[in-house]
Amino acid sequence: MRSIYLFVIAWILTAGVGAAMVIDGPSPIWWIGAGLILATSAHALTVAAPTLTRAWAWLSRPRTLAKIEYHPSTVLTEVAIFIGFLALAAVIMPEAALGDRPIDHDHTVHYTKAWRLQHHFLSQGRLIGWSDSWFAGYPAQYLYPIGADLWI
Repeated sequence: MRSIYLFVIAWILTAGVGAAMVIDGPSPIWWIGAGLILATSAHALTVAAPTLTRAWAWLSRPRTLAKIEYHPSTVLTEVAIFIGFLALAAVIMPEAALGDRPIDHDHTVHYTKAWRLQHHFLSQGRLIGWSDSWFAGYPAQYLYPIGADLWI
């Protein structure tokens, strides 16, 4: 039993060092930190495989809550997928994950094009058209196709 505690402590310390390397910032060392986290997680899953197999079998049995039958394993899988998508989105756009508005140099172009589409082209019953504005189109001052502008 003592070896399990030592393993958990070692895993937490290694994953913590990996997390510190990932948080370090733009230096290339974050790749090493991500590798540490993934390697220790893979090793932990390998060591804990028998226990996890028993736990998964227990979670796969159907349960009933308010006359609704469900499988906890399915619920946990869907929650894990949702958390995975949130984590991926947080990695891709960390500013937005921290609550900042994700404005970049390209976003003002999209906002202006959406404004031009709404106020100039839709009022004339058109979805595409010529514009003499400096950043209103691509290529050669022509607006993007409909899907690129309507879902901003």
